Amino acid sequence: MYRVESLKTRYGTLTDVTYLTKYENGICKDCMVETESTLLTRIGKLVPKYSVSHARTKQRNAVEFYPSGALKSVYLEDSTMVMTSLGKMEAEMVTFYESGEVLRVFPRYGQISGYWSEEEERALLLPVDLSWCGISGLFRVSCFCFYKSGRIKSMTFYPGEEPVIWRQGEKLPVRIGLAFYESGEIKSLEPALECRIQTPIGEFTAYDSLAYGIHGDANSLELNENGSVQKLRTVMDKIMVYGKADLTVTLRPQLRPSQMDPDQWEVVPLQVEFTTDEVLITVSGKSTVRYSYEANSFEVLQDKAAAGFSCSGNCSACSTCSA
Repeated sequence: MYRVESLKTRYGTLTDVTYLTKYENGICKDCMVETESTLLTRIGKLVPKYSVSHARTKQRNAVEFYPSGALKSVYLEDSTMVMTSLGKMEAEMVTFYESGEVLRVFPRYGQISGYWSEEEERALLLPVDLSWCGISGLFRVSCFCFYKSGRIKSMTFYPGEEPVIWRQGEKLPVRIGLAFYESGEIKSLEPALECRIQTPIGEFTAYDSLAYGIHGDANSLELNENGSVQKLRTVMDKIMVYGKADLTVTLRPQLRPSQMDPDQWEVVPLQVEFTTDEVLITVSGKSTVRYSYEANSFEVLQDKAAAGFSCSGNCSACSTCSA
């Protein structure tokens, strides 16, 4: 790590540079700054963070570069209006593709800690109108992600936000995030409630009880571009697979000790993926089995062992564990 009075970049000069690290080719990898500097980018003038003036300030590098010298990210001194394909939006952190297009915009980028709460951060995050993607109302979005073309790739909702989208004529509340194809069609979403979804082998109750996503890039309910289901997770259903020679296999969600409280149990969702020729079923997030449509038939049933599951920890006296 180095300290230099100034560092020339293709976007402008950084002054009073500290914690400077370099790639093997000598290009700056990342650094912090202690006085005001301005970088001129495609989305406007950006001032990297140079002060630690608030409990919500993150301890991280103010500027990052790619090995080519292209700008990778800027942690901003103040909330700044930047130009995107969705119009002007507030940003406290921006990341870029190496070719210069905007990758992510974080309207707020505060450090949640014992000194700065999630609710205090939430109060600073202004709700935005999401009617352009079929959502009615104003909601807080913590991150917007873009394709190189500028089209929206995903959005991550602030914890507690649950907008409603319309899918096949029905309302579907979502949480955590939404991802989109470049065409604008929904690619994946995280159901906020158990929802009934039609698939090639029957109707499932889609819901991932263990969804703790930190971004909306990938979600448990994945859709093809035509709107059909590509992949889902369920904690409510089991699958009966009927094969040749009267062979029947039952695949269901599993129980495991809770990662939050080892004295309690939690349901590990069953993951089901649909391809043109096969159904891929993953149990306990580990082993995946493949069944062709041609050689098997399927039945989707409610799994009493998982539906409405609650656990006292005493398995010997539990009717659910023996269901």
